Amino acid sequence: MTFDFIIKKAQVIDGTGAQRTVADIGIKGDTIAALGDLSSAEAARVIDAGDQVVAPGFIDMHNHFDQTILLYPAAQSSVAQGITTAVTGQCGFSHAPLNKHYLACFWEWDWWDRVQSRKYYQEVVGGIDKVRAAAKDVQDLEIDWHTFGEWIRRVEETRPGVNLVPLVGHGTVRAAVMGLDYRRTATEDEVRAMVRYVEQSMDEGAWGISNGMDYAPNAFCSK
Repeated sequence: MTFDFIIKKAQVIDGTGAQRTVADIGIKGDTIAALGDLSSAEAARVIDAGDQVVAPGFIDMHNHFDQTILLYPAAQSSVAQGITTAVTGQCGFSHAPLNKHYLACFWEWDWWDRVQSRKYYQEVVGGIDKVRAAAKDVQDLEIDWHTFGEWIRRVEETRPGVNLVPLVGHGTVRAAVMGLDYRRTATEDEVRAMVRYVEQSMDEGAWGISNGMDYAPNAFCSK
């Protein structure tokens, strides 16, 4: 048998709950083609695992990597930990949908004072035009999307280093509908508008909706 490369003497934990086992792993292209004793096989490259663990990539169930995916698409901080899939958009914060307002996701604090400034507390919702100008000026980031589907396409263009399972944030949706007036009870029309945003986002690729009742603007919803 011939492989592109072989990982020898690996402590294999396959994720099924089975006991770990020492084995060789033969890989062709991007596929694990064989697992077992490959001592007689040939490969263009052989890696001696030295009894280190080889396992499927880890799934990070609570991750905010979507906040910086367009700045650091290689996702070095996740890949270095063995994470290959991240569930993002947590705590009610996502980068879409966008209307006239933008909900800060905390990575923007270095330039958020260009959007608005308060002495003791930063308002987490800012006008989209100021946000776009600041992001472009400070980080050369074009925030040129509106819908969840448009954001996903922007992310896919970067060929991110991990798989993303994005959620649409309730706080982002509330900000898109209510803007800076989010501290009151939403009207029935506003609730229906939020539902439409969520439905559209899930049609366009969101896997679900997230919430964070400790954070503005989520904390002000009544139902």
